[in-house]
Amino acid sequence: MKKIFALFGEDGTATVSKIHDIFLCHDTRDKARYVEPLYQAFTARGYGCFLDSKNLGIGDRLTEVIEANITFSRILLVVASPNTVLNLAEKKWIKKEVDHARAADVKILYAFPGGPGEFAECAGALG
Repeated sequence: MKKIFALFGEDGTATVSKIHDIFLCHDTRDKARYVEPLYQAFTARGYGCFLDSKNLGIGDRLTEVIEANITFSRILLVVASPNTVLNLAEKKWIKKEVDHARAADVKILYAFPGGPGEFAECAGALG
């Protein structure tokens, strides 16, 4: 399993010591139900994953560390649910993370772990 670390250089800019496979982009309200099981499944299969609760430390410069980890990810996986749509509408973290992934030319994929009903409820808003 790859462990991902975000560090700061002497100039205070965020750096990443290893590239990881998947950055899990999600709404906090979905963490227990969807995101943590996905994290466990991916890491059990040897994929390096960034998950805020596993990789962020006390005192980290949140925006810089998240952006650096997105930039050095192979995939930004948006764990999509109705909460994701609300988060996007409120222009919270998910929108910032998706926008940064687009700017950094990181592949963006969407997972709909809630099944067809939730897909129909939120797919149109995810564009």
